[in-house]
Amino acid sequence: SALILGVRMIQAAEVSVMAIGTDGDSAEFRDCHWQDNKGNAVLIAKSPDAQYIFDNNALILSDVPDVGIENDNMVDAFDFGFADDFEDQDESFEEPNINEGMRLTVRKCSFQYNAIDGALLGSYNAHLLIYESFFEANEIQRSTIEVRAGSLSLVDSCFQKGEYSPDWGVIVLDPNSILVQNSMNSGLDNVNALPVDGGKFCDGVYEAARGCEEFVSTTCSESVALFCYSNWMDLANAVQAVGSSGSLFVLCPGSLFNLDLDPAGGMLPPITIETSGTKIQCGNDGSKENECVISGGYAHFRIDGSAAGVHLKGLNMLAANSPDVATVTVSSESQATTSGESGATAFFIDCEWAGNRGLAALMIENEPSSEEQDIDISPRNENLLSVEIKDCVFSDNKMLNAAVYNSGGTVAISDSQFLGNSGSLGGAFASVDGSVSTVTSSCFVGNEGELSGSVYVDPTSTLVEQNNFGEDNKVSEGSSTCTSIVLAGEDTCTEFELNVCEAGEPDASSEPTPVPAPTEPTGITPVPAPTEATEPTKPVCFSDWDELTSAVDSAGELGLGKAFVLCPNTLFNLRDSNANPISIRSSGTKIKCGEDGRRQNKCLIFGGMEHFKIVGSPFGVSFEGLTMLASTGVASVHASGKGLESIVFFIDCEWAGNTGSSVVLVQSATEDGGVIDDDSRMTESGRGLNEIDLPPPSGPSMTVEFEYCVFSDNKVTYAAVTNLGGKTVLKSTQFLGTIAEGGAVAVYYNGEASISSSCFVGTEKLGPGSVYFSEDSKLVSQEDNFGVGNMGDEDECASIFMKGGCLVEGNCDGICVQYDSGTCAVPPERPDVSSTPPTPTPVPTPTLKPSNTTIPTCYSNWQELSSAVAEANTAGEKF
Repeated sequence: SALILGVRMIQAAEVSVMAIGTDGDSAEFRDCHWQDNKGNAVLIAKSPDAQYIFDNNALILSDVPDVGIENDNMVDAFDFGFADDFEDQDESFEEPNINEGMRLTVRKCSFQYNAIDGALLGSYNAHLLIYESFFEANEIQRSTIEVRAGSLSLVDSCFQKGEYSPDWGVIVLDPNSILVQNSMNSGLDNVNALPVDGGKFCDGVYEAARGCEEFVSTTCSESVALFCYSNWMDLANAVQAVGSSGSLFVLCPGSLFNLDLDPAGGMLPPITIETSGTKIQCGNDGSKENECVISGGYAHFRIDGSAAGVHLKGLNMLAANSPDVATVTVSSESQATTSGESGATAFFIDCEWAGNRGLAALMIENEPSSEEQDIDISPRNENLLSVEIKDCVFSDNKMLNAAVYNSGGTVAISDSQFLGNSGSLGGAFASVDGSVSTVTSSCFVGNEGELSGSVYVDPTSTLVEQNNFGEDNKVSEGSSTCTSIVLAGEDTCTEFELNVCEAGEPDASSEPTPVPAPTEPTGITPVPAPTEATEPTKPVCFSDWDELTSAVDSAGELGLGKAFVLCPNTLFNLRDSNANPISIRSSGTKIKCGEDGRRQNKCLIFGGMEHFKIVGSPFGVSFEGLTMLASTGVASVHASGKGLESIVFFIDCEWAGNTGSSVVLVQSATEDGGVIDDDSRMTESGRGLNEIDLPPPSGPSMTVEFEYCVFSDNKVTYAAVTNLGGKTVLKSTQFLGTIAEGGAVAVYYNGEASISSSCFVGTEKLGPGSVYFSEDSKLVSQEDNFGVGNMGDEDECASIFMKGGCLVEGNCDGICVQYDSGTCAVPPERPDVSSTPPTPTPVPTPTLKPSNTTIPTCYSNWQELSSAVAEANTAGEKF
């Protein structure tokens, strides 16, 4: 009953896994991945008396029936060939009795790019069970799966692009083996690389006693487990190593690839694709709803050479910034060759570009020339690139040329949206240098350009367009007055045909989405509660930072605690806007992503010095489901409230890629009301953070509670959570890859903290403790916490370090409290009902919050009832 979960095994030189056992022994590999292994096999299951001879690739089975091999030295012992050219064997064949061996299960695993001298998986006098697994681009001397005197169950698995040397099958069973189950398996592009004269290749399962049963399908089912990537450089290296055949690369849903976070300093490079057939997608279905976010850096992808059939599906590409390159470039000029062969094709499906800066969000560049042109663009080449853009969104991209810039290629755009982009040619799309473009069923709203507000086509290029919509586009400067489509060759301005945007319309069965807040909000207007006979009212949500700031400030001036809903799938880009943080003053204020306040709704706050400040002494403040990225100032959140009775909850929030002083700073305001923002104060005396050089808070700081939150890849000066004289409560929260002098959590000046069911992984810091307490501070409780890979100086404490408190005299600096759990128990996502008790908040007037919440039949939990009553609007609701 051995169980191996979620392990990635790479670059073994002989055999990655050897499983040896007899009847009653069992092991299961679940959600595992094997890649780039070499040698004799990746995985072998066998009985103790089955000897696998590496020198001559032979097998000796003791105490099993003779299998009729007449070969004294056992070389090529498995080359039993195909009887009667795959014809069915005698139907009276009796299945042999095999010795009882161990049971090995492979479930939802993947095998890619392994180069094996023998069989990839071997079962020798053992039982092998394979379910919902994926095999791709493996180079194998024998077969993917080989069974000798054993049994095989094979269900719902996929075999693609395998290369085999002998005339065998993809899966082979000898005469003494049993095929227990073979159902719903698929195969595609498997080849016999070195066929023998007169031989045949079985693209399926070959039973020596019965013949070949080919795969029933060429398409992998959705249940097959594809290995996914969550690390940018792992993905980049895999794309580069794929060889000439291309491959599918799946990004893990919910992954953030922050290209501003190169551990060596600087930015991570874009990924270059030069191999035809390369596909990169978010999740198994390639949908942007799976939330694969690529953020920052100077560029994200470059498709070079004559790569054909390149697909990017479901990617969210945000906040790249460079004056010299595009976020994504498709070019016919390869860095390895300048031949620029025709036939290069790329497809962008269900992707989003938002908040990028550069030449273009997507640039199609057909073998650029060094000749200078009037508008500094390269002349076309006869070898056209072909690019298709479908169901994509381009929003808030500020570009030198246009959001999509086609120089000499063939581009087809359909069912896509261009929202709030700007460029010197067209705000949304520019076609130049003999380009051929088609734009259909797309929408252009709020774009701004110099030659056209939306679409610009130069005299050498052609455009076919139909069924498009445009609104609120404008010309920024110059003599042009056309806000829609400029055809410079005809000196005409063509208006859009449709009166309503039809791109990206949800299915009739889908849930209604929140509507954006008014352009000039005067506060959120009370909405009467729906009666049983009326339709629910769509809630107001915010997609603009300034509007949200104004609404929160207005409520704060009136002392009102309100709920503010951020629109799902919204990027608040603060990097180039000089936006100020939002100050929370009123008790009961709630800011949440979507109506249910979940991180998966994807409300991203990117860049800027700070994101939020809590000032005064409010209580019952909560943030739910926000993702806060790349702040560079004092802290993403400065909790400067006074007194432990002042409290703020963070539920299901994430902080990633922040590089300021702290990620969350708990510190009551200083005497002058200011905050500590001078990084040099910590180190100017030559002391490290463990001997804090920050001045004390003006008085007791506030209470900050985190539940189901994630801190990942933050590189800050002090600590991810720096608590100066306040109270910190951590529940089911993860700290991953923190780089800070004080570690993941640091507590000073009579502060206190409680930590439960939380995980600390990969902390890099100075001094002892991934969690640090000064001598005057207190660890109230710690329970069920996990830590691994945390580093301190030399052999110092890597878990919880409490300075002082020594029980014996001598060279004791403090006490090291070990984490007490062997596994990280944080759930992958927030449960439906949070255990955090939101505090009911008395306010001078009723909370003005739209009511669209479905009320359960009855309440049996005091906290849920309290929260529901506190959120009720002026019309009243029944509980």
